[in-house]
Amino acid sequence: MISNQRGQLQTRIQDDLQHEMNKMGFVVDKVNLGASHLPDVIEKQLQQKMAAQQQAQQADYELQRQQTLAKAKVAEAEGEAQSTLVKAKAQAEANNLLQQTLSALLIQNKAIERWNGTLPQFTGGGAIPFLNLKDLGDSHPPVAR
Repeated sequence: MISNQRGQLQTRIQDDLQHEMNKMGFVVDKVNLGASHLPDVIEKQLQQKMAAQQQAQQADYELQRQQTLAKAKVAEAEGEAQSTLVKAKAQAEANNLLQQTLSALLIQNKAIERWNGTLPQFTGGGAIPFLNLKDLGDSHPPVAR
């Protein structure tokens, strides 16, 4: 008998045996269950079976772990995609609003606000200055005679 409850079994056997033997006039002092040993072949088979069961449980655990990790990665990717989509929609809406409010005069005003007061040292390729003096007004300074 292979069991972790050997003591309980031994006590029960002793009590039952003592009761039955007292009926016949015998006295039972002690019942002792000795250690049991299985044949080596059976012992090896049991160990192999337990090892196979542990490997199967480990494989199941690993499979569940990989599935959980995969689900987490999918959820993370979906979250990132949703975040990117929300940001892109917000940027598109901001660009649309900006485009609706832009005018040539507003752009020129922004350029004037940022101008540091110095003219470029070199302009090439037919570049035109950002400030169109003709559009600033029709008044001409008086000419000295």
